[in-house]
Amino acid sequence: MLCDFIAPLERYFGFDVGASILNQHEKNGAKVYIGVNLFNLKYEGDSQGRVTKVVLENGYEIPADLVVVGAGNIPNIQLAKDAGLEMDRNGGVKTNPFLQSSDPNIFAAGDIASFPSWYSGDNLRIEHWIVAQDQGTYAAFNMLGKMVPYGNVPFFWTNHYQKGMQYVGHAMDWDDILIDGIPRNNQFVAIYSKNNKILAACGQGRSKDLLTLFEGMQTNVLPPFSQLKSGEITLDDINKIVRMNKGGSVCRKANCCQKKTIVQ
Repeated sequence: MLCDFIAPLERYFGFDVGASILNQHEKNGAKVYIGVNLFNLKYEGDSQGRVTKVVLENGYEIPADLVVVGAGNIPNIQLAKDAGLEMDRNGGVKTNPFLQSSDPNIFAAGDIASFPSWYSGDNLRIEHWIVAQDQGTYAAFNMLGKMVPYGNVPFFWTNHYQKGMQYVGHAMDWDDILIDGIPRNNQFVAIYSKNNKILAACGQGRSKDLLTLFEGMQTNVLPPFSQLKSGEITLDDINKIVRMNKGGSVCRKANCCQKKTIVQ
């Protein structure tokens, strides 16, 4: 595996969590090349067009019979531009909380939608199938005149070598991280903060704590990050706050009966 940072996914989770992912790869026999310029790779093949090696920028050759390129994607917004819709700086179609574009008769959902997050105060564009599926239902509700604002806190999960990892919230950048536990032991929670506000968390083997933080974000009862970092408030304290908060343990599934219509 070739990685452009010092640790896999460091850009999204920070060095400590990225290092734990690197450790999992290496423990399971994967060879990881770190700090590679992924924009300057060469591929060499045989006379039948099959790849035989990957050549790094420094000339180092890696034998290969299959190359999988994880390059991400750029949303195709040409149709939206041609329609005169307002675009956002993060490359998406700007929407209001009801997923309406600048033309109220045109809705956007999923990877292409840049929607306002009530929790972070920023416009977000998230490339994940759960968000796309969830937003699609809200857009459909609102096309029918229900006018239900989309406000779900994002979450996702993944597995590395049978070790699950969960992520709640959304933080493309942060100014502080609190890690509770030991990432290399697959038992930890990492909490990401900006301007003393908890924006996101990821973890392994700590599903209860991740669920607590998720519910705390959904119900907007999380304390300032500084109180958690100092130990003034613990994750157990937050769990109690969530339980005491009215509606803190109700069903949060999309499309369920908890959706309420806003009267305009």
